[in-house]
Amino acid sequence: MNVERLLVRHCEVVRRHPDGEDVYGNVTMVDEVTATRCYAEQRRSAEPAAAGERAVSDWLVMLPAGIDVTIADAIRPAGAPSLEVVGDPWAVHNPRLNQTSHIELLARETG
Repeated sequence: MNVERLLVRHCEVVRRHPDGEDVYGNVTMVDEVTATRCYAEQRRSAEPAAAGERAVSDWLVMLPAGIDVTIADAIRPAGAPSLEVVGDPWAVHNPRLNQTSHIELLARETG
């Protein structure tokens, strides 16, 4: 399967970096945004039974090979909610071509 055909949605990889401290001594963060394209599909959604709890949705996200993404990053697919990376992303290896075909990761939306 040619994964490149699936990577049609515009998205952003958001990397957060410490940027100093505020007046109260809290670490402030700055976002570094990388525009790319992706495939994102919702895999599971759970609505908690207890009132006041937040719904949770898990997503599968695919990115082009070579995109630098870590567990500390977020993914913002166009037309979808912002997603937090869950677990380590992995480079999918195509043994027939002996190269990385794409990056896959699990991401979570809460809200």
